[in-house]
Amino acid sequence: DPWYLYYGRYFAGALVVSLFFSISFLIIHRIRVRQQSPIGQAERAFRQLTVNRNCLLPRLRDMANDPEWTKDVLPHLPGLIRASGDTVLGNLVEGFHLLSNHADLQVEGLATMLRSLEEEPELDPSRNASQFYRLSYNALNVEDVSGIVGLKREFEIISSLEPQRFYLDDACKSLSELLVVFQALQNFLRVETSEDKKAYLAQTIEMLGRKKQQQGKNENISEQRIVEKIRAHWLNLTTQSFRTLQDKAALELTLRSRETMASDNTIIILDIMNKGPGPANNLKLETRRTLGPLIQLSSDAISQLAAGMKTQIKLEICSNHDSDIELDLVLHYDDRENSGKILYFNDTLRFTEIPKQFNYIPNPYTPGKPLQSGSPVFFGREDILSFVKDNLGQPGTENVIFLAGQRRMGKTSILKQIMDRLDRRIYAPVYLDCQALGIEGGLTGLLFDIVIEIESALAEQGLTIRVPSLSRLETNATHLFEKDFLPSVTESIGQRVLVLLLDEFEELGTRVGNGEIPPSIFGYLRHLMQHGDQTAFILVGARQVEELATNNWLAFLNVALNTKVSFLDVVAARNLIIKPTLSYGIVFDELAIDKMIRVTACHPYFLQLLCYVLIGFH
Repeated sequence: DPWYLYYGRYFAGALVVSLFFSISFLIIHRIRVRQQSPIGQAERAFRQLTVNRNCLLPRLRDMANDPEWTKDVLPHLPGLIRASGDTVLGNLVEGFHLLSNHADLQVEGLATMLRSLEEEPELDPSRNASQFYRLSYNALNVEDVSGIVGLKREFEIISSLEPQRFYLDDACKSLSELLVVFQALQNFLRVETSEDKKAYLAQTIEMLGRKKQQQGKNENISEQRIVEKIRAHWLNLTTQSFRTLQDKAALELTLRSRETMASDNTIIILDIMNKGPGPANNLKLETRRTLGPLIQLSSDAISQLAAGMKTQIKLEICSNHDSDIELDLVLHYDDRENSGKILYFNDTLRFTEIPKQFNYIPNPYTPGKPLQSGSPVFFGREDILSFVKDNLGQPGTENVIFLAGQRRMGKTSILKQIMDRLDRRIYAPVYLDCQALGIEGGLTGLLFDIVIEIESALAEQGLTIRVPSLSRLETNATHLFEKDFLPSVTESIGQRVLVLLLDEFEELGTRVGNGEIPPSIFGYLRHLMQHGDQTAFILVGARQVEELATNNWLAFLNVALNTKVSFLDVVAARNLIIKPTLSYGIVFDELAIDKMIRVTACHPYFLQLLCYVLIGFH
């Protein structure tokens, strides 16, 4: 054969052999590349998962613990499984993929997994996984604090599960740790005041923030990321509720003049008070139905009413009215919680007739003079009267009480009322005006005047006592007063307590300073207060205890229980204005009452003086 044919056969054979090995190498290489690729790994994972479907969930979770597998392989697995015709398993893996790789789609992932587990319950024989995923889905879908509280029972069931070889044991434990917030949130729903609600929300926010630090170490596991998502969602809801309470306005409408004189043009005032922690904006008052002559003077919207502030709106009645007017108003406003809020207001405006003729009435007010027992113009002071009643003591436990207050504050009037209200079966009260005692005669004259006042006061109560003469007292005044006179008083009053009410007792200090009475009077008084049988003292002065803390006064003020006599409270001030003249048909307008209280600051003397002048003008 020609050489080219001879050698050609060998070349062709070598070429066929090389092509065979090349093709085989390429095929093997392609197989290896595919096996190592995400799709190849997904095919291998698919085969592993379908070996035993009862253990599919823990095996799938174990595979997902590898971050690279979760990122590169898991996205291909759902489509591969669905292509084989196993839609349920494909959807389950798809839900797991959303949980692992898409934090913003965890709710959708849980919903997809739950549908698959419902369609094929055999995938979760114990139902523990379904229970965990169902609770997680519900916890991520709550919309407010009350929704969170509604999940308490489900969380208690999760926390009561016994530890077992279950791939979600740790996640269930982390989920059950959120139980601590339920009590605070339940308290939040039960309390009424804004401050109490904010306190319980702040407690919840603090607990949820602490859970964040404890769970941070497990965030690489998908179920732990679900728990963290729940914690973050609840923290956001409670924080929003807290901010709402901080920003919410709470408006209150009050009709200042519910009763007024009928006239052609009557002005009434509405107070708008913002008691909430946040400002109110764009306030606009309107009528809900036609009110005839009622028109709004300040009709422009109020741009803003800050927290704790008050404003006024004037309404005018343009014609005379014989009957009452029912006010039916609506207030529109915005706050940071919401816009377009509405507050309805209903009240009755009553009209009184203007007197046809002048009628003289006696002026009941007596500014500058102490009010006697049963005075019709004594109001309030219940706190001081209760203090005296609670602390005066019973026989054998007598106390010393000190009432201090500025001049013209009504201290003497209070003493008169105390005398009237003391139970005469227990106490025998005696009023002593220190300004009128011992003007002459030094210490002896002082004690003699006290003896005379006690004898006179007890005589009015039907009691008789032995009174030492002035000449006898001059021999040894303090000894006779304590050892002779006071025992005769005790014998006369029986088991009752002698209560000495010393008004203007600071006058004793003035007498000591002028040399009219020896300084030893302070030690002697202290001795009587501490060792006198069945004797109690009520001291009244214009100076505070700390102002009297000198060597002289400290001798007995240290044994006294003290309280302050100050201005009247608003209720007592209103009663002082209204009640003494009510029987004469005199009615004060609410605006006038408010003005009188503001200009006098509820000072009893100035309020009485103002009322006295007004009645004098009537």
